[in-house]
Parts: sequence; structure tokens; C-alpha cells
Amino acid sequence: MKRVAAGVPEAQEELAERLVMRVRRGAHALMRGSADADDSAQLALVEILRSAHDYSGDSTVERWADRIVGRSVVRFARAVRRRASAFATVGVDDEATLERSDHPPRNLDECLGRLPTTAREALLLRHAFGQSVDEIAELTQVSPDTVRDRLALARREFRRLVPSRTKGGAS
Repeated sequence: MKRVAAGVPEAQEELAERLVMRVRRGAHALMRGSADADDSAQLALVEILRSAHDYSGDSTVERWADRIVGRSVVRFARAVRRRASAFATVGVDDEATLERSDHPPRNLDECLGRLPTTAREALLLRHAFGQSVDEIAELTQVSPDTVRDRLALARREFRRLVPSRTKGGAS
């Protein structure tokens, strides 16, 4: 990481290759696989390279990078939503409207995709990217209580959507 921070091209390339698929998966999860997900992943990877001097070695490079990806992608998604809302003439209350479908979700990605955007972001930032409630609140510019409410909603809906592994109700 010291070589990456020093701007050694070979070290930067090695780190980028090591993390690119992980960064893309995180970006696609947070952005529901939208066309902007690859753009946000690319920006997150650049941010990781720029932040290499901040790596302290307290955790794995992957966990450290996950936190940067979470922050970077959420900032990017917020900017995309702001631009989209500036052009939108009719809006939908994402907090109050869960995506519904006639068929049950087939996998975890589909379950996540059916959560409201803000609830999905909170759930992924907390459990996939390791952000604290206070960090999520600062990043998403809401109160910690709002983050806790979004997490509760996401967990409740996620449990409802995840296909049961057992028949007959036994756990």
C-alpha cells in the first residue's frame, strides 16, 4: 500500500486488479445494477487509489476498500438522484412504496432490489460495507434515528422477501 500511495504504477495496477470485481459488485448492489453502477465503481476505484496513503493496516485491504466503496457510491447515487429529480415532473415516495411483483424473488439480489432505495442503501452500508449507524447518517445526511428506522424496515422487508429454506414452518 505504501507503493500505491507513492504512485508506483505497477502497484496501483496490481491493487486495482485485485479489487475491481469486488468494487463492481458493491457498486451494482448499492445502485441496483443501474447503468450508472459501472461509473460509480470506476470513481470508487479511483478514490481507493487516491486514499492509499490513509490505509493504516488495521484491517484487510478489502475491508478498508469496502468502506471507501460504500461512501463513494452513495455520494455518486445521491448526485444522480438529485439530477434526476431536477428533471422529473412526477415523483414517487420511495420510502412509502416498496417494489412489488407477481412472482416471488428468486435470489438475494432480487430481494435487495425490491427494497426501497434508502432502506437498501442503509442495509448494505451497515452489513456489507461495515459502516456504523452514525457514519451512515452522516453519509446520507439524515439523523441516526432515521438510519435505524431504515435498517428496521430493510430487515423486516428482507426477511419477508427471502424465500424460506424449510417447508412446514420449522426453523
